[in-house]
Amino acid sequence: MIIVFHSITGGAGRTLLALATALTLARSGSRVAVIDTDFEAPSIYLYSRSPEDALRKLENREARDFFTLLLWGLGPGREDLFKVGYDGLEVDALLTYPSLETVDMVTFSWGTNIKYRSVFVHRTEAIAEDLKNMGYDNVIIDARSGLAVPSQDLIAVADAVVEVIGRATSIELKRVVDTFPLLYKGIRERRIQPKRVPQSLLPVLNMVPQEALKTITGGLDKQINNTIAELRNRINGQANAVQIIGPITLPWIQELALPGQRSPHPRDLLQIAVERLEKNINDMLKMILKR
Repeated sequence: MIIVFHSITGGAGRTLLALATALTLARSGSRVAVIDTDFEAPSIYLYSRSPEDALRKLENREARDFFTLLLWGLGPGREDLFKVGYDGLEVDALLTYPSLETVDMVTFSWGTNIKYRSVFVHRTEAIAEDLKNMGYDNVIIDARSGLAVPSQDLIAVADAVVEVIGRATSIELKRVVDTFPLLYKGIRERRIQPKRVPQSLLPVLNMVPQEALKTITGGLDKQINNTIAELRNRINGQANAVQIIGPITLPWIQELALPGQRSPHPRDLLQIAVERLEKNINDMLKMILKR
């Protein structure tokens, strides 16, 4: 299965949740590969054993990053994958090298040409399928936040989309309702015609403070239920095959980790996320995988 993690706004904890999900799957015996497609602020390399070494290998072309493979229409090899996670639990990841050149290329070349955007979708899908042919059961794709082109097109590659909502506020929920359906509308208007249509959309209320969790009866309140109902109505008008499942509410992991202290190292924070949110993530995966 190909699962795309997307968020309307940055700072929603999307990457951390995507990696925690990948590691939770790996913990259960699944072979998982992760793809970092955030061309503007790639961060998955920070969770590798040596971020400096990972960047050096990419810079010296000892390994190819996602956008190099994408640009040349190539498939990934074992030498292009890096171990990410924490000591004792890791998965393989295809990284993106942070580069202003890549930002310019994607934003001004690929982003403004429908032909290139279609190529972006189909080549990303091909890379994901190549990984599955290499023996990976599930592929997790970390997409750039917002409606940035062409990251918004990545939902055309997904079997399931996890929409990460950083704050359970009325403004944030309204933003999701107003903007997310545009992604599906855009795919139809651009006639990208992916091989698959996302089967399900799972909204995740992420990083909810502990105090706020107390006010959400049974994990949901009236406002959230109304938001999901409105989102479902709008999505159904754009893509009939999409089913909205969930949502699920996750606590603010930094609050669980080290209250009142500095943020831990990314790999340590990831370990905390996997250990503290294992049940939540497994519940989320059950909702996705049963579709």
